[in-house]
Amino acid sequence: MITTIWKDILDMDCDPETDGKNHHIYVIKDGEGGVLYVGRSKDACDRLLDHVGMDKYSPRYLMPSSIGRFILDHRPRSLYWKIDLYTLEECQTICSENAKEHGWVFQLDASNIVGQELIISEAESVMIMKLAPPFNVIGNPNRRRMYRVQPGIANEGVILASTPDVNSEMEAE
Repeated sequence: MITTIWKDILDMDCDPETDGKNHHIYVIKDGEGGVLYVGRSKDACDRLLDHVGMDKYSPRYLMPSSIGRFILDHRPRSLYWKIDLYTLEECQTICSENAKEHGWVFQLDASNIVGQELIISEAESVMIMKLAPPFNVIGNPNRRRMYRVQPGIANEGVILASTPDVNSEMEAE
């Protein structure tokens, strides 16, 4: 696993050979180290740029995803939020360890593209289930909720709620 920051991604200082194409799972964290999003891509650097509405191959500006909008709304602090990038081999280890925890046998052949895609997909699912990031909706029944961040104080940091019912408690107040 390697770790980078948003500033490097936005400056397009992300080496595709070491940071992007060899790393298939990415975990976006906030300033406190809380996991915000888990994703996968054939080229992690390109996909991370897509999230914030950028395309390194064209000057056009795209619509940011919900996690991308959140990152953009929390600049300049979010420029130093971390992103962990995982290789295929690390994904395979995640899957094997998860299978072992459940008493299953994990056997997928990483020597072909189908096996590789299945390993990456399974690793993403396992990480979403274990980390419960608030911006992953699909396959995330234990999704953590976030406190509302008021405009003007967003750069003071982002605090993630530790229980799923925090938003409903805040709305009741």
